[in-house]
Amino acid sequence: MKKIRRWVNRNSTLITVGSVVVMILALAFMVRILTGGDRQTTIDPPKHAWFFDLTTKELFKGGLNDLPPIDAPSGPFNDKPGGVKAHVFACGHCDDPSQYIIAYLEAYLPETKEKLLAEVSKRKAQFDGDYPIEYLLEEMAMYEGRYIKRVDDENWSTWNSTEGVAIQKVFRELSKTCRAKGKDMRLRPCWPKND
Repeated sequence: MKKIRRWVNRNSTLITVGSVVVMILALAFMVRILTGGDRQTTIDPPKHAWFFDLTTKELFKGGLNDLPPIDAPSGPFNDKPGGVKAHVFACGHCDDPSQYIIAYLEAYLPETKEKLLAEVSKRKAQFDGDYPIEYLLEEMAMYEGRYIKRVDDENWSTWNSTEGVAIQKVFRELSKTCRAKGKDMRLRPCWPKND
């Protein structure tokens, strides 16, 4: 013990420099972990949203501010536009479309859609540019005329009905499912790639 103490006393500069180097390396390691390491840290906001073709039961890309129903690639469904908004998620990353989970589908009555689009046009003029439709939906609490269902449900439910609220709570179940798959498997929203 005395030998070690003597050696430390004689080499205090070396000990100090070594301690500083270890602290800098630990700090660099923490910064790398917190910023995501080699992964790209900047994320472009989505420009598109996922829509679901009611005829083919497949996802397709639509505009971020498109209000469903919209025209689907396969054409009309029961004499109406066949594309409805799909809320798509995945456990971990969204790189593999085979891992996508469609939480629920969303559509509007024609008169509700018309009312919302008129309000968006007014807001775009007021704010001198693009106005995200999601802001308007939250702000206006547009629940009448807004419908929701799971992919396999036969019938649509109104957004704020007991059934509609139950469908919206699917995120808790999906989050549990993802966490059960592993530590890094968090539920993430998936958007079509920007062009």
